[in-house]
Amino acid sequence: MSVVAGPVVVPLKRSDIAKAIRTWDDAFKDDPLIRYVEGETPRPKPKPLKKGVMTAFLTIWRRRKISLTIKAGSALIIATPAKNQSGPPTPGDRVLDWIAGLMVKIWGRLGSAEQHKRQKEFQDKVKDAISKHLGDRVNDMLYLEIVATEPASQGRGYGGALVDAVTAVADSLLQESYLVSSNIANTEFYNSHGFKTARDILIGDQNPNWRKPPVVVKLMVRAIGGHNDEKYCDGIM
Repeated sequence: MSVVAGPVVVPLKRSDIAKAIRTWDDAFKDDPLIRYVEGETPRPKPKPLKKGVMTAFLTIWRRRKISLTIKAGSALIIATPAKNQSGPPTPGDRVLDWIAGLMVKIWGRLGSAEQHKRQKEFQDKVKDAISKHLGDRVNDMLYLEIVATEPASQGRGYGGALVDAVTAVADSLLQESYLVSSNIANTEFYNSHGFKTARDILIGDQNPNWRKPPVVVKLMVRAIGGHNDEKYCDGIM
C-alpha cells in the first residue's frame, strides 16, 4: 500500500523571498480589511516600493521570527515568538529595523488621510482588544502573524500544515497562541486547528464614509494542545 506524503514544511530561505512576496500579495488581494483600508478608489502606489517594503520585512522576519514555507514560497507562515522568551535584537537587526521603518514611512505617506484614519482605527481597536482580553498574558503567547498560500496552491493542505508546524512549536514550549483574522471566511479553518474566537472586532462601524457592513476582525486564541476553554471568549467590541 502506498503512502501519500504530506506537504513538506521547511524554513524560509533567502532565495524563497521573491516567490513568498508574490504569494503574500496575491493571497490578500480580496481581503476585507485591506479593501476597507484602501477604500473604493485606492491610490495607485509604486510597485517597486511595495516590493521593497515586503522584501525588507521578510528579510528581517527570517532572522527574528518563525518563518516557514512549503514549495519555496508557494505558501508561508510568519509567527512571532513569545516576547518574554525572545532575546534582544542584534546590531544587525537594528539596522534592518531602521531600513524597514523608513520604507514603511515612505509607503504610508503615499496614502490618503482617510486611509491613514482607517489603518489607525484597525490598529487601535485590535490593540485595545488584546489589552482587555489577553492582558499581560500576551507576552507569554506565540503570535501567528501571516498565513498565506498562493491561489494556485490553495486547497492542498499547505496552510494547515504550516499552522500545525507553528502550533507544535508553541505546544513544545508550553505556550498559548493567538492571531488576528481579517477574513471571517477563514474562521472554520482556524477552528479546525484549535483556535477559538476570543473577540469579534468591528471595523468601519462608526465611519460615515464607509457605506458597507462593518468588517469583522477576529481575535482568536489557541490553548496549549488546542484544548480551549471559554475564558477569553466573550463577545463583540
